[in-house]
Order: sequence, then structure tokens, then C-alpha cells
Amino acid sequence: MSTLTYSVTLTTKACPVCAVAYALPQILLDRAEEDDSRQWFCPNGHSLHFPKGGREIDKLRAGLLTAESERDFARRERDAAERLAERERREAKRILKRANAGVCQDCHRSFADVAKHRATKHGDEAARKMTAGSKAKKRATAPDALFPTGPVR
Repeated sequence: MSTLTYSVTLTTKACPVCAVAYALPQILLDRAEEDDSRQWFCPNGHSLHFPKGGREIDKLRAGLLTAESERDFARRERDAAERLAERERREAKRILKRANAGVCQDCHRSFADVAKHRATKHGDEAARKMTAGSKAKKRATAPDALFPTGPVR
């Protein structure tokens, strides 16, 4: 004689029509949730099934997962934007420091008047304007313009 040991997990339910309590194997309930056309009967014969779209708890859980993933995505996007802004700020600071030290951005050489160099050698329109403005400023503030060295009349 052979012995067979079998264990099954039963889930208790209550019939929404007659309120009688009964138990079903969990695997049957799982399959019924996956397939909307499956149905079962309570002990009093009422036909039962899971409505289309699954249970409310599953809908809420799926909504929560979606919201969490959207939040995580937005957080990653924000962090990436902050890193990019920080990188650009550092690069601008580095370029400004080099320009103040007299280093040309294009040819990486040092000059006393970088704006004049860029205007003449690289055709930089902004540098031409800076150079034109600095020439006019130099003429206006030149010592001989303010205090002529010629004979006093």
C-alpha cells in the first residue's frame, strides 16, 4: 500500500449574494483572476467571477508602482539636470579664469590683449566690439588727452 501526501492552500471567501463562507484552492483563484471568463460557484450555487480589470487592490498596487517609477524617473532627470548645470557652471568659470589670465580660447596662447587678438586673428565679432570700445576708452582717458604737454598759452 502506498501513501500520498498532498497539501493545498485554501483561501476563504464569502459569497456576495448569500454571504455563505467557503474555501477555494489558491491556484483556482489565481487562474480566475488572470482569466476573466473563468467562474466558480458558491456552495449554494451562485455563479461568481472576478470582474474585468482585476481586483481593486491590484489596480491600486499597479497605480502605486507607476507613481513610484514616475517619481524615480523625475528624480533621476532632476539629478542629471543639476549635474549638467554644475558642469556648465564650472566650465564657464574655468573659461573666464583663463580669459582673465590672457589665454585665447581658440589657440590657447597667452596675450596681453586677448580681445584684440581674437578680433584680428579669429574674426570674433564680440571681441571686435570689445576692442573698439576699449580703444575709444583709451583715447578718452589717455594722459595727453587730459593734460596736454604742449606749451601753456
